[in-house]
Amino acid sequence: MSSDSSDSNAITSGEEFDAALEQLLRRARRGGVDVRGSWVYRFTEQTEDLEIMVYELGGVDASD
Repeated sequence: MSSDSSDSNAITSGEEFDAALEQLLRRARRGGVDVRGSWVYRFTEQTEDLEIMVYELGGVDASD
């Protein structure tokens, strides 16, 4: 995974974050990655770490 230290690609709103996350999840699923579960991201330049949880919701049409 590459690191982008440039702010030229910064996501500056919740809407942009949502769109980028949707695109990432779709690409991963098309590539055969099971995205469900816990993903931990440790920032090297900051003191905070994040855990991302991906759950499959029941009752949603999975035709995408």
